[in-house]
Amino acid sequence: EVLMAARDHARGEADNRRVSEEMADLVYHLLVLAADREIRPSEIIAVLEKRFSS
Repeated sequence: EVLMAARDHARGEADNRRVSEEMADLVYHLLVLAADREIRPSEIIAVLEKRFSS
């Protein structure tokens, strides 16, 4: 859904609110998955920090 909203936004068929709503849904579901797998947000942040460190 978030990709379709982004595509629609690029075409001028959706506004930032719709994209934000879809992004919020994605983040929510990612947090639910992380909780189900007992993955702490700090573990995810550590992966991102390692990935983007120079």
